[in-house]
Amino acid sequence: MKRFISVMISIVMLVSMIPFSVSAETVLSYTDIGDGRARLDSVEIVEGVAKCDVKLEGLTVVELGEEICAYTSVKSVELPDTLERIGYSAFIGCDSLESVEIPLTVKFIETFAFTECYSLKSIVIPETVEYLGEWAFDFEDIEVKVYKDSYAEKYCIENNYPYILADEGCSHKNTENVTAEYATCTYSGEAAERCTDCGKLTERTELSPLGHDLAAWSVDKDGRCRECKRCGNVFTDFERSYGEMPFTDIKAGSWYYDSVGFCYANSLVNGTTATTFDPDTNTTRAMVVQILSKYAGADLTSYKESGFKDVKISSWYGPAVAWAKESGVVNGNDKGEFMPDVNVNREQLTVIMKNFADYMGYGYPESDVDITKAFSDGNKTASWAKTAMEWAVSLEIVNGVGGGKLNPKGLAGRNQIVKIIKYFADIFELETVYGYDRVVVFMIDGAGDFFKDANTSNIDRIFDLGVTSKAKEPVNCMSERASILTGTDPSVHSLYHREDAARDVYNERNAVKTFLGEVKEAYPDKEVACFASSLEISQLVEEEGGVYAPVDESYVDDGITEMLVKDGGYLDTNDPSLLLVEMRQVLQGGVHFEGGFGSRDYMMQLSLTDGYIGRIYNKYEELGRNENTLYILTTDHGGVVGGTSYAGSSEDEINSFFAIGGKGVNKNADLTGFCNTDVYGIILDVFGIDRPYTSVSEKYNDLFIGE
Repeated sequence: MKRFISVMISIVMLVSMIPFSVSAETVLSYTDIGDGRARLDSVEIVEGVAKCDVKLEGLTVVELGEEICAYTSVKSVELPDTLERIGYSAFIGCDSLESVEIPLTVKFIETFAFTECYSLKSIVIPETVEYLGEWAFDFEDIEVKVYKDSYAEKYCIENNYPYILADEGCSHKNTENVTAEYATCTYSGEAAERCTDCGKLTERTELSPLGHDLAAWSVDKDGRCRECKRCGNVFTDFERSYGEMPFTDIKAGSWYYDSVGFCYANSLVNGTTATTFDPDTNTTRAMVVQILSKYAGADLTSYKESGFKDVKISSWYGPAVAWAKESGVVNGNDKGEFMPDVNVNREQLTVIMKNFADYMGYGYPESDVDITKAFSDGNKTASWAKTAMEWAVSLEIVNGVGGGKLNPKGLAGRNQIVKIIKYFADIFELETVYGYDRVVVFMIDGAGDFFKDANTSNIDRIFDLGVTSKAKEPVNCMSERASILTGTDPSVHSLYHREDAARDVYNERNAVKTFLGEVKEAYPDKEVACFASSLEISQLVEEEGGVYAPVDESYVDDGITEMLVKDGGYLDTNDPSLLLVEMRQVLQGGVHFEGGFGSRDYMMQLSLTDGYIGRIYNKYEELGRNENTLYILTTDHGGVVGGTSYAGSSEDEINSFFAIGGKGVNKNADLTGFCNTDVYGIILDVFGIDRPYTSVSEKYNDLFIGE
């Protein structure tokens, strides 16, 4: 058995082209993977003890990297109780390893993690483990203890491995409180009672996400930002969701409720006390510039003078007033006074807001409103405020007060201010409909609906929702991928063969573009990229200009992945708003591997592809980009189980797979009847682009929470 495993390891290593080391570092090194979390890449080994339970300033160890202690003389391992993943071949060949206690928090134990650990006689696999890679342990040579109905028990049954039930016959009378999964800023955790006799978990309860503990807005070289004091992530966009507010005088359903929530969640406005907001209280000029300085992330620490006679720099609003004057947001009166305690009226507010929009560099159309004709009291607006008022009315930042009146001299309450600020952010700050900074699309050739039966720990953790989708029949490689890319039927895009892809896809007959081309046309300044291992895909997107597309077919899946994630590679130096990664080694496996589609070797190739996807996702995590990234996975078609055919109309061939993940994705969305062409529409929806008449993509209105 061990000889067989060694041979298989060599085969898998050759296929995946993953560098393999025969020694481990004896110094500590780690990678910050975002959200205040770290992956250990090497550890100190002291007198045979692998010191994995280490304290890192500001970071929590949640992963052990690939081959971290491979082929070393480790006898025992100290694992942190925050650990979630034990990486590929982490302890392979540690033949002196005698014991290891897997923490409750571990969810993933990757392939070959503890293979060839010949001195390891017994192991308890916690019921919290959700994934075991192939040959994670030498199951036939050690005593494996699992818990009834756990993933580990089902794994052993499916693979015909011997095991012992650790909880069999135990009454679970003696328990202790434990944390089975730690909550993070954005993800829930789990608390439980644990039997001190057998380790069984009972009374398992969900722990709510902690939420971000955000510092004040500031400005760095990339613009306005703020950092979470808990996870260390830096955010440039406003938070669009909010939890319960502490204010007892704000009623749900009021016309300003959401606006108060938005401003409070983004640290733009505080309450007048810990529990009151005073929505109807008038707002002074000082309050307005204080809010805008926070919105802009202004650095207020360097000002020595306010620039106005009636404002002391030592006052609570002094630095904000100094910034507003220097920035051209406010001017004051002809006496050199700012009048900080004067309540701001509507016409004054529109001037300030227009000046602020110009300071922020926002673009907007010319106003086509004449307030003297639109409102019966429009002519009461001061001449110096008329242009700004018309600007504000045309953008609906300011509306009439009813009865055909504008009321330009009316005072603005705190509820009106927050309403204007939220709307201001809505029209100027959202780059996409759902607030994503970027979209990453994985398109896998020939994978059909087989992912659901393969070991895919990365896909499982990245994507919140996955469904069986349908390809058009009969299946045709180029035709199916073109339908995904253009959102049209083959009769419209007319791309059936490789040579067809070389022609201009934006042709006289059908005028269709790929979703990459649509995004590039709508947003010329956005970076749109395609890394394709298939020549026809590269040729297809090359026609659409500004799209990075490798055209050398020697770049297959592992090469494409390396180009993206290596140190100094594409993702280190670029941050595309839309990235398509197309992989084709799965199809090659179905055609060339013994047993064809659905065979053991084919399923192993799916797991390898899952690993490539995981590497790209981890790179985004390392770069701190996952908070506002939407991930999409689609396959084009499958193949006949047990054979090599993939050009027919059978269920095996036309069944494909779609998955989506990211904040705001509704895990319970109804995607019944999903078709490959629907991917195109989702991407256009996210970028706020109207679907062309050629598109047959269906719209799924409940796919995103809070639409």
